[in-house]
Amino acid sequence: GGFPNLQRPRILYAGLSENPGLSALQNEIDEGLEPHGFERETRSFIPHVTIGRVNGRMRTTGPLPIPEKIRFTISEIAVVRSVLGRTGSTYSPLHTFTLGG
Repeated sequence: GGFPNLQRPRILYAGLSENPGLSALQNEIDEGLEPHGFERETRSFIPHVTIGRVNGRMRTTGPLPIPEKIRFTISEIAVVRSVLGRTGSTYSPLHTFTLGG
């Protein structure tokens, strides 16, 4: 998929299957951050893995090829700061959480 859409994407992503646990985790994160001054996300939650950023010149006329399904287990998640600069993005992990199966 693409954000904001696949016709003029700024970010390409691989979508993840619906997972009630992942949706619940996202909701808990929103609720936990709200008392600390963070605004609750108003856009719909789309579980995904970011593939990369697009430089603004990519245009698509239809769906991108879909690779075979890949199964994997996530053992940890991280809160990551993303700073977009002139030469690209810089990612800095702020905190890592180990998931308990």
